[in-house]
Amino acid sequence: MIRVSSFSLPSNPSHIVKIREATVADCISLADVNDAREEAATTVFLDAVCGEDSRLWTADDRRFALLWYYIHTEQDHFYKIEYECDCGETHKFKLDLKDVLDAYRPIDGPAERKIVVRGDEYVVVPLSGAAMESLELERIGIDAISCEKGDGPEVAKARLQMHLNELIYKISGNTHMESRIVEMSVGYARELITAVDDAISEMAHGIDTVYENGRIYILSPPHKCEKEVVTRCRVRFRCLDFIPEL
Repeated sequence: MIRVSSFSLPSNPSHIVKIREATVADCISLADVNDAREEAATTVFLDAVCGEDSRLWTADDRRFALLWYYIHTEQDHFYKIEYECDCGETHKFKLDLKDVLDAYRPIDGPAERKIVVRGDEYVVVPLSGAAMESLELERIGIDAISCEKGDGPEVAKARLQMHLNELIYKISGNTHMESRIVEMSVGYARELITAVDDAISEMAHGIDTVYENGRIYILSPPHKCEKEVVTRCRVRFRCLDFIPEL
């Protein structure tokens, strides 16, 4: 068994994760997972090479772990980026994913925050691996409806439900939370969403990413063009890109 360098879990820096290289048996197990189920594949892979239940980790922990494994086991970790710059020109550069990994940050404080909205107290937590698996299934369903019927009312309703579920997953002890939220006034709900988003921002950890409409994007380090215009590019984070295959 070949060990990869251990790392500290970004959401809990005192927790050291030991990780090994994947085996042929691991690749065979991953072959059973549908390619569209990237979060499910992430769980199977990380559980195998880390020996822990990665569904309990935060989503940012999981992205960090995938990139950590990739950087420590692969020689080529560059992405070719092409983007339209605010200077009016199209630029190209190579993004070294090691720079993305090196810029990671551990969480500041515990992985939960208490908020109060109109006198009501909530405990906000980062999205977990389990939550990401559930949200991924919703996104896959939405994509299927959109492909078959177009972006009509059914898709709009499903997307709204996905965003509602994302909010629920960010609130600890969320039993019956959906029934509570649907009975809230729009003004109260907006205040709750803003307070939750602020708390999530305070707990930022891991590599710089953006989660939007069920998809994850890496934020590149600032890139300066010849005209001194600085840009941070969004690069789609595909979990399967960082999981080894035969």
